[in-house]
Amino acid sequence: MKVLELAVFAIIALTLCSCGTKKNPHRGPSEPFQVVDTYQKSGDMLDRSLFRYSGESVSIDGVIEIDRKTGQIRLRGEYRTVQELLPGAQLAIQSYALSGELLVRDLPRIDFRSGLDGENVATLSQVLTPTDLGLRFEEDSVLIQFNYIQEGEFWYDIKYPEIELPSIVIKDIALIERFESLLWPMPRIVPQGIETIIPALAVARKTHDEEFFYMRAIEAYSLPDLVQQEHPRRDIESAIGVGGDRVLMLNRMRFSDSGRYQARHGFVWDGVRWYGSLSPREFKTIWVVPGPVYLTGVALILAVLSFGWHRAAGIDEFGTRRIAKGFLVVVSLAIAGMAATNGYVVVFLFFGLGMIVSGTSWPREIRIYALAFTMFVLLEIYWSWMFTHTQVRVSGIILSIGLYAIGLMPLVLIKRAGISLGILAILTLCGVSNYLLMEIYADYFLDYPTLRVLGYTRQVSSLTDTIGGIVNSQHIVSLIIPVWFWGLFLRCRKEG
Repeated sequence: MKVLELAVFAIIALTLCSCGTKKNPHRGPSEPFQVVDTYQKSGDMLDRSLFRYSGESVSIDGVIEIDRKTGQIRLRGEYRTVQELLPGAQLAIQSYALSGELLVRDLPRIDFRSGLDGENVATLSQVLTPTDLGLRFEEDSVLIQFNYIQEGEFWYDIKYPEIELPSIVIKDIALIERFESLLWPMPRIVPQGIETIIPALAVARKTHDEEFFYMRAIEAYSLPDLVQQEHPRRDIESAIGVGGDRVLMLNRMRFSDSGRYQARHGFVWDGVRWYGSLSPREFKTIWVVPGPVYLTGVALILAVLSFGWHRAAGIDEFGTRRIAKGFLVVVSLAIAGMAATNGYVVVFLFFGLGMIVSGTSWPREIRIYALAFTMFVLLEIYWSWMFTHTQVRVSGIILSIGLYAIGLMPLVLIKRAGISLGILAILTLCGVSNYLLMEIYADYFLDYPTLRVLGYTRQVSSLTDTIGGIVNSQHIVSLIIPVWFWGLFLRCRKEG
């Protein structure tokens, strides 16, 4: 058995060593025939430069165009060779760093066609990006090596090391603005209709003295049809600088429909052109679920974790108990971090505050007043800030909270819980109905109803179908809030 273990160990060691010493199989880049480092302006943020090569058996005439706005590198022209190539041979382009390191081996192939005097002609019409060429964020120069390939059989530079294969160096291909996302945690489950704030740490650089042309935003598409979802866009200057070119961004997103989406922190120019490619690797898949489903799911997970914590406390083995509690803490922090990115964290905080108030030893009438005030403040915040699609002034929210504090004060003077809860039931019904009416009307007419409009109650029956189409899952959450607090009210009445 020991001999077998040693043999396996030796095989693994040899495999690792061979992987660590694996080298580029190609002969390396040839001496470049031209270094492109000066350009002429040919349009708005479009630079171009001609290049030409005439060798023993190869000639090239072409132009390089660099779009400083989009980052595209366009290689156009004709490649001619009188070298003897096998049928089916293709022209290949490979990119190298100036140090000679192979960056990208397999860029798109180019077919040859027959030309005059037995020439093989390939038309250059390539559109590449720095990412396609394998350039890192800080790099702005690349060596383009031309090669031939007999697809599935061999590379010509490997089989014929002395073959003439030209190369060209392209410098200063950087965009006027460049960005790189370093860290951007994205919750995989978010609630529908509620704004979610996502932090991201990024590097933002520019080669000019003006403000950034790009703006920061969440770039998101529905799946599987890839319909773009619009989200708020902010100036990059409004992000928080954290030293050097690094900025901390707080981007916002809100999805009106549930379903599956892909999203990332992005940068957009003129509202339509996004920085970087649409590679799936740059996006993260998220699920948007109705508000009640989100609240219920998070609450159930927290309840299970709480139950597990109490069960873990009864484990006799000290090490096992610590491991179990540590695991529960990590999971709880992950759930809390996910929930803290959207407005529903306010709902959970107020629910927790209500549980604390109901469990205190304060006089019952004080607890009922405090719970009623907390419930109406949460309803005001939910409808005026979290869910509403119209602009509500902070001063208006503060005024409403002040009126609640004064208007609910008589509950402190009523000693009989039955009378207090009766009055509170009427206030709850009126308050919730008012918020629902206001928001449903605003969703349809994009404005709040006046007292005169509220008097047209006879029209309600004819608008039933329309109202039913406007009501959604977010309205159901507004009913969950009073249900939760009424459970706490009844707890206060029972415990005295």
